[in-house]
Amino acid sequence: MIFKWSLTILSGLFTLVLPSYAQATSDDDWRILERLSIGTPISVVIQFRRECEFVKVTATELTCDREIGMRTRTLVFARAQIFEVRLERPDRNRKIAGALIGAGMGETILGLASQQASDPEARAYALVYGAPIGAFIGGAIGRHIHRHGSVIYRR
Repeated sequence: MIFKWSLTILSGLFTLVLPSYAQATSDDDWRILERLSIGTPISVVIQFRRECEFVKVTATELTCDREIGMRTRTLVFARAQIFEVRLERPDRNRKIAGALIGAGMGETILGLASQQASDPEARAYALVYGAPIGAFIGGAIGRHIHRHGSVIYRR
């Protein structure tokens, strides 16, 4: 009987304490956003990840700029929509690694394909152009692959 009462009291306390703790942590994380400097690269996750540069934050929304081609679009996210905000490290992209992997794959694929060609000139061109074409494609892909930074806000 005492065990039942103590479980009831403990579960009641947990339901009161845990939500208030979670809210306090979320509010503290949101305040961290106020300390970011303008232009800091971040990513905002709503239903999908959007990378942009931090502009400002208020109690209810976050504003950032995103360059699309030659234009800059200002994005405004309501705090209730945001699942997480991360710092981004665009300098840590994988362009060089992608170029090296692409060069190796391009050389291998075109080298194997050149063995099927009967023309010796075609074989030579496949071997000469395999690495540069693969490096170009691999570098373009690697440029868009990077590690995300640390999470600074999570709802």
